[in-house]
Amino acid sequence: MMSASIALSAEESGKTIRVGLVSSPPFVVSESGKSSGLAVELWEEAAKLNGWDYKYQAADKDPSKALAGLEENQYDILLGDFSPTVEFHNSVDFTQPFIISHLTILYQKNHNVFIKSIEIIGEHFLIPLFWVILVFVVMSVLFWIIEIKRKKVEQADPQDRRVTHSGWLTSIAMIQGELPEPPKTMGGRLVMLSSMIVGIFLSAIVTAALTTSTTLLEGDKDPYKHLSDVEDKVLLVEKESIAGPMVSQLGGHSVETESVNDGFRMLINNLDQYDGLVTQYPLGRQLLAENKGKKLALSKLNLRSDLLTFAAQKDSPYIHSLNYALMTMRDAGTSKAICSKYLGVFVGRHCEF
Repeated sequence: MMSASIALSAEESGKTIRVGLVSSPPFVVSESGKSSGLAVELWEEAAKLNGWDYKYQAADKDPSKALAGLEENQYDILLGDFSPTVEFHNSVDFTQPFIISHLTILYQKNHNVFIKSIEIIGEHFLIPLFWVILVFVVMSVLFWIIEIKRKKVEQADPQDRRVTHSGWLTSIAMIQGELPEPPKTMGGRLVMLSSMIVGIFLSAIVTAALTTSTTLLEGDKDPYKHLSDVEDKVLLVEKESIAGPMVSQLGGHSVETESVNDGFRMLINNLDQYDGLVTQYPLGRQLLAENKGKKLALSKLNLRSDLLTFAAQKDSPYIHSLNYALMTMRDAGTSKAICSKYLGVFVGRHCEF
């Protein structure tokens, strides 16, 4: 089969391949008459391996219409972020996937970080903190009664006979673990020893509060941890995409836009009206990179995994050679290098499948 495909490609070597480009950053980017992007670079490497001559031409922005144009012999190959679909399975050919992408949600970051931290600390540590404060007050009063009020120890300064001074000494014992001068009575020593022990518990509570609040706050940044979190959310979706029915199935409310880019603009201009934008993860990364000042982030939630491929005419003489080139580039690490150039580390894994 492989030798037959090579022979077929050789017969077609004198033909210029018509490559349709469906604009879909970061896979296909067309600016100032120049074409670039992840899918474009992969195609150019594959064409170089096969010695193909080709020319680019703009295809319809709607993937379905572009695939219909492929079926009508307007193009030989289509580049974009295509996933094999049942609708076109019998009329066009799809190559093996060059990346596994997934749908996720672009959402607004939590601005009230300080307030949220206080809420978390209050929810988990308010009662223990109350008891520590109560013990501190009791220890301060006991030390004042035993060590000062009963006048068993004479104070040179009248200010030192006040209960506030006793509280100051108790706080030093709790925090520092020692006093400038040791207590003069056995009862005072026992009170200060107890204060030091309470101080150890106080330090543990403060450390646990900071650690827990930081951990919970980090997790709270992403409001979409589970598919059930989509319920009752108002999410922007691309018109006629799989995202709309998916959001509805999960109990959310979808608002259609002409494109993901239009949805992104609607989101940043109406952050109080929408809860997020459903987008392919790579495109979401691209939007964030181009709009670094916006208070937005990508969820780690995987709504749906998609195999992204090239599309070709049915029974295309190029399909087998193109698949072979994709496998060759994968084994050589070329496809990984190109993918990483545009996506970096792809949700915890490199650009391989």
